[in-house]
Amino acid sequence: MAPWVATVIYLFGLSPFPHLDLTPFSFIILGLACALGLFRYQLIDITPIARHLVVEGLQDGVITLDPQDRIVDVNPVAQRLFGRSADQLIGRPAADILTGISGLQFPMRGDDMSEEVAFEQDGESLIYELRVTALRDRQHELPGHVIICHDITERKRTEAEVVRTQRLRAAGELSLGVSHNLNNILTGILGPAQKLRDGADEPAVTSQLDTIVSSALRARDLIRRLSRSVEDEEAEPCRVALDDVVEEAVEAARPQWQDEPRANGIEIDVAPDLDHVPAVAADPAGLHDLMLNLIFNAVDAMPEGGRIEISTRSADDAVCLSVSDDGVGMNETTRARIFEPFFTTKADVGTGLGLSTAYAAVNRWGGAIRAESTPGKGSTFIIQLPAWSGPVPEPVAPKPEQSDATPGSPARVLVAEDEAIVRMTLIAELGDRGHEAVSANDGLAAVEQFGSGGFDVAIIDMGLPGMPGDQLARRLRQLDPSLVTVLITGWNLGEGDSRLEAFDFYLRKPFGPDEIQRVLDRATELRNSRLRT
Repeated sequence: MAPWVATVIYLFGLSPFPHLDLTPFSFIILGLACALGLFRYQLIDITPIARHLVVEGLQDGVITLDPQDRIVDVNPVAQRLFGRSADQLIGRPAADILTGISGLQFPMRGDDMSEEVAFEQDGESLIYELRVTALRDRQHELPGHVIICHDITERKRTEAEVVRTQRLRAAGELSLGVSHNLNNILTGILGPAQKLRDGADEPAVTSQLDTIVSSALRARDLIRRLSRSVEDEEAEPCRVALDDVVEEAVEAARPQWQDEPRANGIEIDVAPDLDHVPAVAADPAGLHDLMLNLIFNAVDAMPEGGRIEISTRSADDAVCLSVSDDGVGMNETTRARIFEPFFTTKADVGTGLGLSTAYAAVNRWGGAIRAESTPGKGSTFIIQLPAWSGPVPEPVAPKPEQSDATPGSPARVLVAEDEAIVRMTLIAELGDRGHEAVSANDGLAAVEQFGSGGFDVAIIDMGLPGMPGDQLARRLRQLDPSLVTVLITGWNLGEGDSRLEAFDFYLRKPFGPDEIQRVLDRATELRNSRLRT
């Protein structure tokens, strides 16, 4: 202002020095003021170009408020987040825009805060962290606040996945332990039940025993499927009866689609339309999990109830599986992303990995999966699987393996098993078939029993107290190189497991009398062969 003041004084003749224009001298004051502004207060260091590059180009939403909590500036990200343009936001009270955020209190009093808020954008649920920072000038006055909206959706999904993985690991360890114990229990059920059934004369008794045996076999298959799922094995595609898997999955999911909704007054109908299609090439456990996932998703899409249609059809060298619902449906943006890992439209439910895992599994089997959907009219998932082109098993039961050993020929057998129910079952079965069985409930006792000599076969459990089963097998083979060792275990041991090298045969629990006899026939044959050489 100094040059302007000096000019006015000169023009109105108010200067103490007549005929002397003080304006040139006033520029000295201007220069000092500019110098002070440049070097003391960093005048024009932040230019409009820098502001545009920094604030407008941020990936975070930025909202600036004045002392009256009115919006005075908003960048493009924040405009998209709230679905309004800058003209619609600037000048409005922040309380009208930032509604439903419990941590924000208006009028603001200069306190910093942070709050996690969920927003719906293009049909997708996003989580943002809102950080409110008070702006203060050099006099510690409060000229306003700035609100930073940072997208933490991926971080939250990753954290949820870490928690899920830890829970699954803990649940997996528990499941494997439970599976092992159930296999031991089923051994004590399946063996005696099959033996009683084979000796029963009354049709009513035989029918009841058939039910027990069938239930035990289904329980065995379920436990093995659970173990493989927990251990995250990628099984090679094999021959799978698709219609059977669909029926099993519908029945397994009944609590989710019938019992629980009905308890809440919601009616959901599942209508399978199966066309007796050819067998497909897939993993039975993976296909079962895929069906469960599709049914659960359909149930979630029908909060008011509805109908799920499941159909199978043959198509040239492939088989088509279709799962349809009449739920809320999906828009095009959501439909295009449903097979992406971690993508989910469910708030606080799931991790977004179900369909991505299904997509990977179907492609691994050589098939394809796609989704069709219309908002408000439901969704349809179509899975195309290759028809099985490998060998088809004979419909008749396979004959027992032939061997030089006479079936049922007596042998002296050492049974090393810590579970009493399995040990008693084996001893009773071996005794009934004319074999001499001696038992031990731990590794050290088995070595002591073996000292009496004369054993042809040793049946050994892997998880023995005192000495693991593979170490016991090696120890006994050192004492008698011609001894035949048979591993019995409820654990799922892969073909590459080094512990299997200590055994000649592997019998997985639970097993029945016929399986025991077949393995024992082969074992006595191998024993005789070793003795001859």
